[in-house]
Amino acid sequence: MIDNVEHDSPDTWTAEVEGNDLYSVEIQFSGDEIISWNCDCPYDGGDICKHVVAFLLYIKENRDEHPVTVEVPKKKANAKVDYTKEIQKCFKLSYDNYGFQFDGQAIAYKLDGFIAKAKSLIKLNCQEEALTILLHIIRKIGDGYEEFDDHDGDLEAVCKDTAELTAEND
Repeated sequence: MIDNVEHDSPDTWTAEVEGNDLYSVEIQFSGDEIISWNCDCPYDGGDICKHVVAFLLYIKENRDEHPVTVEVPKKKANAKVDYTKEIQKCFKLSYDNYGFQFDGQAIAYKLDGFIAKAKSLIKLNCQEEALTILLHIIRKIGDGYEEFDDHDGDLEAVCKDTAELTAEND
């Protein structure tokens, strides 16, 4: 079951998709091309989870029923989104089956959605918010790097991409 579908910008769709639990899914497009997706389910078995696939099929079948709805944000003094908890989830769900080490590849996969979000924010001229995301990623990886199993270099690549984006937009 797919609920609470929002299409609040031309390129972003969000919804809650029911599985074993209720999962938040966000998909970003550039025209008809999918540029990123994120689901908060614990799936680590491949590139894309079944919740994202279900939502993509839903969008394909129901696109015309969900015109873009942009809410005018209420002004709040210095209101910022706190990405700390969401980024933290990428690490909490990445212990191996015995709880001993982090799987660097799984963490990197989950962080890719935040890097894509930062890139989108940069395109929208929201560098401060993008840099906040990037700095949270770098800080969190740095806090526990010795605990990560990064034999394939995926976390190293995330660090490199994050550092390059930060340097380009600082």
